[in-house]
Amino acid sequence: MKEESQLNPTLSSTDKRYNFQRRSADLFEKEGFPTNKHENWLYWTPDTFQDAFITPQIGAETNTESNEGIEIDNGRIKSEGTYKEIIVSTDMAAYSDVHHITNRVETSSLSLLPNSFFEEFIILDIQQDHKDPIHVTIKAESHEKGSVNTRILCLVREGVTANVVVNHDCIQGSDTVTNTYFETVCFKESHLELNQVFKAKQNVNVFNSSIHMHEKASCTHVSYTDNAAIMRHDTEVNFHGEEADLKLKGLNILSGKEQFYNHLKVNHHVGNCNCFQHFKTILTDSSTSEFSGLVFVEKGAHGTDSTQLNQNLLFSDSARALSRPQLRIDADDVLCNHGSTVGQLNPEEIHYIKSRGLNEEAAKQLLIYGFAEEIIENIHDTLTRETLEKQVKQKIECMKND
Repeated sequence: MKEESQLNPTLSSTDKRYNFQRRSADLFEKEGFPTNKHENWLYWTPDTFQDAFITPQIGAETNTESNEGIEIDNGRIKSEGTYKEIIVSTDMAAYSDVHHITNRVETSSLSLLPNSFFEEFIILDIQQDHKDPIHVTIKAESHEKGSVNTRILCLVREGVTANVVVNHDCIQGSDTVTNTYFETVCFKESHLELNQVFKAKQNVNVFNSSIHMHEKASCTHVSYTDNAAIMRHDTEVNFHGEEADLKLKGLNILSGKEQFYNHLKVNHHVGNCNCFQHFKTILTDSSTSEFSGLVFVEKGAHGTDSTQLNQNLLFSDSARALSRPQLRIDADDVLCNHGSTVGQLNPEEIHYIKSRGLNEEAAKQLLIYGFAEEIIENIHDTLTRETLEKQVKQKIECMKND
């Protein structure tokens, strides 16, 4: 007789969602908690936080209406129904035929935990065009030691154009660990701009992103992170239909002993698709970053155009940037390349700007901001872009003062 799993999903066995949670929990029990023996976990040991990760979900106390966008507190949606013609639902069973819902990303067994412990499976169903940005706020608002496991499915229906801005917010100095699974589905000929902004506030955060691209769909995904004690991003992309186009871009600013780990796998199951990855990190003090990306072009996926670029700017001898861009190509007639840079500001560029009348500190700040701006300028929501521009300039000013 099979031994009962030690992980206990939060839902009742009579709930239709229970089987999904049970499968996720059983798979996690089989794989085990990741350690530094795993190739993708060489540089930090998540078992330091194991008790917090598998502590039962910290739930929200209230479920009230909100008029300031879509708000998710401690894994629960504040209001269901219709928001600006977007269907907000927790009825997972109703969407099981719309999309084959996944329960993990390949690079991290921790992605199974939000799918084992969620109290609400939150669906954002975008069925009509939206010119104005859709704002979503995900909060972790507890000082208790434990995990906030949030599970979201965002559907962009066929032919729909939408702009979604997601703000992740945590309480300063909380013992809470956040573990979020955000699944995005871009159906045929849909167009999505998705911006993820992480205000980590010195917490431990794990973010799992699963992106599905269907025929002729396009998506620009931009992420921004700073002030994270430890931040782990795992992204898995699947191209299901031809002529799909995806741009993945990210900016991270690290100081002190902050750590950021960015792991991606892009699966080209079909041909004639485009994917462009561009991630930048600015590091100072004793901070650490890691980029590990794999582009996999399957047999028969001819005509694929997939690019990977990781750039790191270091301002301390103690800062460490690790970069592992990788390609696995099993098809012919493809255009795939990858690149990585780790370095400091170019002295010749500093000299050139100084010759135009700026002092050295101003010249350096201008160059650092120019390095960051290449990512930020891809955010088309004016308010979000201007807020991040101001925040980045403040961070650069602090670096100068330090």
